[in-house]
Amino acid sequence: MQARPHWPRGAVMPLLAGLLLAVSACGGGGGGNAPGSTASTGATGAATALGTSASGVTAGATEVRYTMGPVTVANDTTVGYQSLRGMDVTADGGYRIVWDMAEFDSSGTLQRTYFEQRYDATGQRVGSETVLPSLPAGLIGDRVDQVPALGGGFLRFVFSNEMRASLSLQHVSDTGEPLDPAIELQAASHSHEHAGLRLPNDAIAIAWQPVSSVGPGELRTAVLTPGPR
Repeated sequence: MQARPHWPRGAVMPLLAGLLLAVSACGGGGGGNAPGSTASTGATGAATALGTSASGVTAGATEVRYTMGPVTVANDTTVGYQSLRGMDVTADGGYRIVWDMAEFDSSGTLQRTYFEQRYDATGQRVGSETVLPSLPAGLIGDRVDQVPALGGGFLRFVFSNEMRASLSLQHVSDTGEPLDPAIELQAASHSHEHAGLRLPNDAIAIAWQPVSSVGPGELRTAVLTPGPR
């Protein structure tokens, strides 16, 4: 397997919490995770009901089940060494995936070309891959461990062993207890790069890159939609 240069991971946004003290008969309010926010492994948050969300689901974490849509290949260009660099939410409520292609020119100098592919909030491809002038700032970086789920808990990326030989995604509680069986994303293949974020409609978009398997340099993506159990 070709060695991959190390880049700093995308900054992981901390979860914010607030406490409003009641005075006389006035009630208090609270907020949920911001769309697109992420948390590193081990982070916790309150698993309280969110009320009626953008997805129409009114539930806590134990009453929500995520269903994964079709898996698609994001990149048309698969020559050279493709490397997932991150994701972010687009202005229309969808998302984009950003990656680079690394190649050596005739002088032996490493050259990078940056690409993006956009999707709507349901995971449908919007247009075709586009070359970018540079790497965009503010991306949710690769190797995000988990994404805050609707109602509490997380959708967590899980490897089968310490050799990172296969990659799955599992809905877990704030304390890490499985809420649903793991969804296998990539079997019998190393998958070092993955990212995920929560969209404004409460769906969760994920992207991952098998280092070996079918085809060189594929970048794959899918959207998971929350619904009642």
